[in-house]
Amino acid sequence: MLAVTSQRIIFYSCTMGTPWVKFINYHHISLAKLDKDLSDSRGNITLINQGVNEVFTHLPSGDCIERFIAVLEQEAGISCEN
Repeated sequence: MLAVTSQRIIFYSCTMGTPWVKFINYHHISLAKLDKDLSDSRGNITLINQGVNEVFTHLPSGDCIERFIAVLEQEAGISCEN
């Protein structure tokens, strides 16, 4: 699960029954890129976080990802590449 707040992105995952959370502050993000699968509008988001690629896959289709990108661009002050 990905969430955007006014200060950071929050990533929550549960792997093999063990939950974990990662916080990425906007001022650490230098680039965001959305790669869409043209067949079903799903895709990946790649963030450059302190020089390291953070790739988020298995994204939901539809308007959810578009709203996420819009808030990310607004709050982080960056433009998301396609």
